[in-house]
Amino acid sequence: MMTHDIIVMLSTHNRPTELCITLMSLWQQSFKAFDILIVDDASSPAVMMQELFLKIMERLIDDGHDVRVKRFDTNNGIAKNRSLLLNQLKRYKYVLDLNDDHFLESCAVYNMKSYLDEHPDVGAVGSATPFFFDKLKDRIEYYSLGMPINIIHTTSNGDKKEIFMTRKVDKVFLNSDGKLCFEPIEVKHMSQFMYRPELIDELPQDYSVLGFSEETDLSLRIRKAGKKLIFLPYVINWHLQSGNGGIREHYGMRKKEMVEADNNIFVNNWWGWLSEQEKNKKQD
Repeated sequence: MMTHDIIVMLSTHNRPTELCITLMSLWQQSFKAFDILIVDDASSPAVMMQELFLKIMERLIDDGHDVRVKRFDTNNGIAKNRSLLLNQLKRYKYVLDLNDDHFLESCAVYNMKSYLDEHPDVGAVGSATPFFFDKLKDRIEYYSLGMPINIIHTTSNGDKKEIFMTRKVDKVFLNSDGKLCFEPIEVKHMSQFMYRPELIDELPQDYSVLGFSEETDLSLRIRKAGKKLIFLPYVINWHLQSGNGGIREHYGMRKKEMVEADNNIFVNNWWGWLSEQEKNKKQD
């Protein structure tokens, strides 16, 4: 049963420790009025069988959150799970999309919700996701606002159509004085964001997620609905950069083929619309 206007869709696969850390970051949010849907993508053992998870879930429920678990017994991946659950997500005003290896600072949910409430022309807001650790060394990645960010454009060479994009928006942004930037930035695509699900008619199920194509696809569907994507650099969502579980289990198996398949799906879905947008912008 829906009890709030916001739902956090938290996808997980074989990352019990990271999942619990992410849930603890949700538990300590200053804003409490949101539901949580944990999508267990064939974890072994299932998340509901894990003692620490059950303890954290009890704390969340005591705080007034409606916490549910949707279990898939076949490893579908994030893209297919999201598409299968779209009708449930569309009952909410806002959806916050998360993976199981993130840690949100305490005001993150409130700040994203507040910006969307105050800006009806915005379809989604994203956060900075600096890497908290990466295997053997700690790392935080910074970018200056003087650099081009989040570029996406089309090009063609004969019959070959290609789309190029950058992902710099996911880092921490600094102003000219080297201090944290607080000015919202309009971008073309992003990941791990809060969005208005009413804007989404359908979602494809066949991305592998290796190339992050499914998140860019979702971003572009929001833009195609006539709404802006806004990056909020003052909203920090630490990326734990897990070395196991999730899509990383496919690395070294057939990664190249999966990335190429993702790219073909993406180009077939979006090259025409994106190239038309670029053409219209040049004419203006």
